[in-house]
Amino acid sequence: MNVKQIVQLMGGRNAVSRLTGVPPHYVSQMQSQHRLADHYLRFFIALRPELEWAVLLGDDYCRFIPLINDKALTRLRNGRKNGRIKHKKSPKPIDNVNRLASE
Repeated sequence: MNVKQIVQLMGGRNAVSRLTGVPPHYVSQMQSQHRLADHYLRFFIALRPELEWAVLLGDDYCRFIPLINDKALTRLRNGRKNGRIKHKKSPKPIDNVNRLASE
């Protein structure tokens, strides 16, 4: 499993920290141990099904095949690849503040 590349593709250490609710040093520890908890991997697969999970997971790929081949995730992955579904970026906190201030 290529934990360093998974973290990078998910947005980096700070983004993974925000997504999972763990401190950044814990994400660094996961990278150094080359291990991610299964529940984090399932979350990342559901969040970004368009990534090449077979390559990223390596030998651990077979444990996640049912999730990766799920009908809903397959439709989402194909839609994003064809450009029909855009990957949404969450708004920046300052955008929320500006929107609330203008109301």
